[in-house]
This record gives sequence, structure tokens and C-alpha cells, in this order.
Amino acid sequence: VRYSTTYWSRQHGQQQTLQTPTSMTSGDYTAYQGISSLTAGINLPRSSPAPYSDAVMLGDTLYLSGRIGIDPKTGEAPADVDQELRLLFDGFEAVLAKAGMKMDDLVWVQIYSPDVSLWERFNAAYVKRFSGEMPARAFLGSGPLLKGGRFEMLGIAAKRS
Repeated sequence: VRYSTTYWSRQHGQQQTLQTPTSMTSGDYTAYQGISSLTAGINLPRSSPAPYSDAVMLGDTLYLSGRIGIDPKTGEAPADVDQELRLLFDGFEAVLAKAGMKMDDLVWVQIYSPDVSLWERFNAAYVKRFSGEMPARAFLGSGPLLKGGRFEMLGIAAKRS
């Protein structure tokens, strides 16, 4: 049995139909049907087009793309670490707000940093952005980041009942 669901495609500017595999049974469809709640990506204004969404909402779950604290005037990460962290968290909060969420709705966060010695500095700024339980998290050493960034953060948020 083949099932299909319709969703809005920003890329194509129209509704698209997604076909499930023919080997899927009706019992499998229950887990698969959540794709029908896919919405258009959530995007903040950008100076140039990018081939991704800042976030995508699927049901009550928001998947946030990696974000770097970029100075909008220069298009690069600022020389000051604290300024970069402020821009990073402000940008993350702006994306969450567009989905009607806040930092406390994050359930998982991953941070990449080419300089893991900045872990404590990151944590000092990070904890100030939460008022409740902290999300699960990983802080990973990485190679160089785009635009001279010291941190790239991505996450998953869930709307609370």
C-alpha cells in the first residue's frame, strides 16, 4: 500500500506530495504520518541567500540549524569572544521566538568549537540564557569554523504542553 502526504515546499514555492515506500504497511504509516505537519522553514533576514533554513518545525519539535555569532556589519565573527557569544545567543533566541519558543524549550544542544579552552567562557554566557532545566548538550572540538567563528551551536527544541 502506498501512502502520500502533502507539505509546503519553500524551494519549489508550491505544495509537494511525498510518497511513502510501497513496502510500508498501514502500521508503519502511524509513525510516518508526522511528516504531514512539516511547515515552511523558519528564517531570519539575511544579507545573502543560503541553501538552508534557520530552523524547521515538525509537529511540536523545532530543529535549529548551526548558528555562528556573526556581526551583521562585517559578516564575520567579532574579535571579542563575549560579543560573539551575545550575537550567537541573540540569533538563536530570535529563531526560537519566530516559532513561539524560548531557550528553555531546548531539549538538545550541540556546540562546535575549534578552541576547546573556551569551554568555561562559553558556559558562563550559556547558563545565563536559561531559567529552568538545562538541555542535554555536547561541546565538541572542531576544525576551523566559517567566518572566523569560535562557536557553532545547533539544537532541537520541543513545545511544552
